[in-house]
Amino acid sequence: MILPHAPHHFITVEKGLFRDVGVGVRERYLYIFLRAILGDSEGVIGYQELSGRSGLRKGTVMRGVKLLEERGYLQRSFLYFRLSPEKLGKKTRLKALCFTPLLLPKKPVFDKNLSPEEKGMFFTLLSIATPEGKIFYSFSAIAKQFFNRSPHSPTLSKPFRSLLSKNYIQKVRFWYVIPDYEKLYNPWEGDNKT
Repeated sequence: MILPHAPHHFITVEKGLFRDVGVGVRERYLYIFLRAILGDSEGVIGYQELSGRSGLRKGTVMRGVKLLEERGYLQRSFLYFRLSPEKLGKKTRLKALCFTPLLLPKKPVFDKNLSPEEKGMFFTLLSIATPEGKIFYSFSAIAKQFFNRSPHSPTLSKPFRSLLSKNYIQKVRFWYVIPDYEKLYNPWEGDNKT
């Protein structure tokens, strides 16, 4: 199903990220966004620019970078430069680390129909889906097992319900299914601009 000669349609992310209950949907999306734009390389990017490009607020980006660094998913350093003879400027240098790679489609990262929270939830669901796109977990089990939160938590229930209403996932009997799962992993169907 996954074709090795189309690597630019996919991103590799840290598999352990989706099992780490200390990382929320926004932080997961921030990590995935950094992997999508930087890949395995290091990049110099300011918090304001990262905020503008990712759709997250600057404070959320700053807290997310700190949390991801503390949990070992991100390496952060600083690049200093001279603004004037007496004043130094500072830019953030980031590298999103990946030790146990999981291959995910890149297309949802830049989907304008989804909020950052919805993208974080959607990538979590992609990470636990079967090769047919089925998710054999209840929402309650997803909230507890992958986020260690109550299913009534608005930071989880709102993006999940939104994904259902936007038809990115569907409820089928006792499980959920990602209806366009095959299209996500087949880069030659649909939009082929990336």
